[in-house]
Amino acid sequence: SENENSDVFWALRGAGMSFGIVTNLKFRTIPAPPENVLFYYPYSWNQTQARAGWDAWQAFCGGYTSPQIPVEMNIRWVIVKDSGNNLLFLLEGAYHGSNDDFLTAIAPLLDSLNAIGGFQATVRGVGVHQLGWLDALRYANSNGLYNNWDNGQTLDTPLNYTAVSKD
Repeated sequence: SENENSDVFWALRGAGMSFGIVTNLKFRTIPAPPENVLFYYPYSWNQTQARAGWDAWQAFCGGYTSPQIPVEMNIRWVIVKDSGNNLLFLLEGAYHGSNDDFLTAIAPLLDSLNAIGGFQATVRGVGVHQLGWLDALRYANSNGLYNNWDNGQTLDTPLNYTAVSKD
C-alpha cells in the first residue's frame, strides 16, 4: 500500500512486467456520478488560428495561475489533417455532472475558441450528449459517438493530450 512497503507499491505501479506477481488487489472507488455529459467540438484552423487556440487552451488549463478546468472535466484534443491546408482540432471529453454545470464550466474556453473561428458545426457528433455512467465510460474508452473512430485512448486524467495523424 502507500503506507506499507511503499517502495514495493511504487514499483508495482510502473516497474514493468517482471517485477512480481500480484495476488490481491483493493481498489478505492468513488460513487458513479448521477449525470454525465460528453462533448465534441471540432475546429479547422490554419497556423495562426492554431496558435491562438493553444493559447486559449493553456489559459483554460492553468496558464500562469490556477486552472479554470474543473476536476469533474476530462478533456483532450485530437489533431488530424483535414482535406485542405488546415488541421482539424477536435476538443472532446466527458464532464461528470449536470449539463448546466458543464456549460458554465466550458463557457470561458468556448468563448475564446469561438473568437478565433473555424468551428465545424456540421461534423457528426458535434456538441453535448448526456449519457449514463457506464455509457460515458464506454465512450471514453473508444469514442463511441463516432462509428468510424476508435483510437483506444482513455480519458483518465483531466489533461489528456492526444495527437493522431492519418498521414
